[in-house]
Amino acid sequence: MNADDRERRREERRRRRQMDEAEESSTQAEASAAPTVDPDEERRLARERRRKEREAANAAAEEESRKMQEELEARRMRRRKMRDGMDENQDDSDRVLSQPQYWSTVLNLLI
Repeated sequence: MNADDRERRREERRRRRQMDEAEESSTQAEASAAPTVDPDEERRLARERRRKEREAANAAAEEESRKMQEELEARRMRRRKMRDGMDENQDDSDRVLSQPQYWSTVLNLLI
């Protein structure tokens, strides 16, 4: 579980780093390609584009996180069902051991 969380966080950081690098290079490319654009307008557009990209990345990360959480919950439910099944088997064996006829049979076999 912790390894999965660490791996997911590492993957999210890597994706964000790549997006930041791509954003920076695209901003530089746009700045060099369009020198006639007002610098203030250019910065505003770049900020708006980065904001949209960040929102899209966050939405994708939230979706992935939600899926991983659902998967984790499904695993927990399966383990819980397995454990409950084992508990029921243990209850059956405890019930057998607590019955007097079981012990009388065991004693008769020993005698």
